Amino acid sequence: NPETGLVIDWDDKGEVMQTLYVPENIWAAILEGRLMWNIIQWVGQAEQLNGFPRDRVEPFQFVEHLNKKNQNDWEIEGVHLRPHYFMPMFQKHKELPCGGVHIHPTDPQYFQSWRLGALILKEFYHWPEANFKWNEARYEYEDKHLAIDYINGGKEVREWVERNGDIEELIDIEQSNIDQYLDLRDDCLIYH
Repeated sequence: NPETGLVIDWDDKGEVMQTLYVPENIWAAILEGRLMWNIIQWVGQAEQLNGFPRDRVEPFQFVEHLNKKNQNDWEIEGVHLRPHYFMPMFQKHKELPCGGVHIHPTDPQYFQSWRLGALILKEFYHWPEANFKWNEARYEYEDKHLAIDYINGGKEVREWVERNGDIEELIDIEQSNIDQYLDLRDDCLIYH
């Protein structure tokens, strides 16, 4: 869909062959918002791709906070957030119990993955137990800016997170160059 981006047949249980990290169509909807969360460690199991691991944050309190924010401020429909625990099998958090947020899309017409990703990132940044720090390591082949800035095409989202901006500011950031983006993207679309 040229206006909303990725089109997903949520009822299709078949495999998506483009990437090892997206084994089912529903995960593709979540990936857009996840790319922004530089706090994520890929933990290998496909079932864990719809959450993000952290070993310092108690997920039940954090998800309760997120659900209140969504109900009172964000009003993002088409998704249900649940707390969960899991244990990564390798890398940084290997064999450590990690708490996370299980992101369960329920309606593709209303689910806004990128917006939800930015809002959760902001809440996590300001959550006291998170002890959050931006990843300053080289990102792909770039090292002049933080990875979060490359992922979002500039520093606006990071600065919005840092100053604890409101949702109206985020929507303004989201919409600021949408027409240019859609024009550029149009040349890359395989299916119209």
